[in-house]
Amino acid sequence: MKHYNEASWADFARNLLSADLRAAMQKHAGKCSTCRALLRMSEQIIAFAREEPSLTPPDNLVHLVKTQFMASAPAKGKVRLMFDSLLQPALAGVRGPASDRQLLFETDELYIDLRLESHRRAAPARVVGQLLSRAAEPRAAGGKTIRLHRGQALLASTTTNEFGEFQFDLAGSGLSLLIGSEDPIILPLAERVTPPGSPGQSIDLA
Repeated sequence: MKHYNEASWADFARNLLSADLRAAMQKHAGKCSTCRALLRMSEQIIAFAREEPSLTPPDNLVHLVKTQFMASAPAKGKVRLMFDSLLQPALAGVRGPASDRQLLFETDELYIDLRLESHRRAAPARVVGQLLSRAAEPRAAGGKTIRLHRGQALLASTTTNEFGEFQFDLAGSGLSLLIGSEDPIILPLAERVTPPGSPGQSIDLA
């Protein structure tokens, strides 16, 4: 009795064969237990491959999990850059850069989550942030003073809401965020900056 190989049954399961060949293989599978097993295996593999994309976790869940692991990182220096989406490998099939950039900083007291939204690659158009307390309850750090500066000039000021959230529209260059009123945390939004507490390491926030 002639048997068909694995490749032939894979083509059968994907409906890539001519009608005459499919009919002959279907008739053969009815009589041959070995080939029926190969067909079932091919169908199971193809079904799994078709469902695999639905098993990919969403980006926001991946980011959340990463931040949970970052919570156990050792504290060294005043401000540490813990996550930068620009430094992550591009997703398969993505040909261009994402328009938004996600960054996570930490201090001894706070997590600082920033999203730089941009309509142009040249510069961010808006910064959206959230402050979370590392120790106190509730975790959202509401009522914190946030100021937007260009050099020594104050451009705008706000306070975080009950969820620790804030946002500013951005225009021009040489901008910095000052977080807190006493001994503020300074986060430059410049073309190239050195993360505080990380000498010699530059990140591009523009």
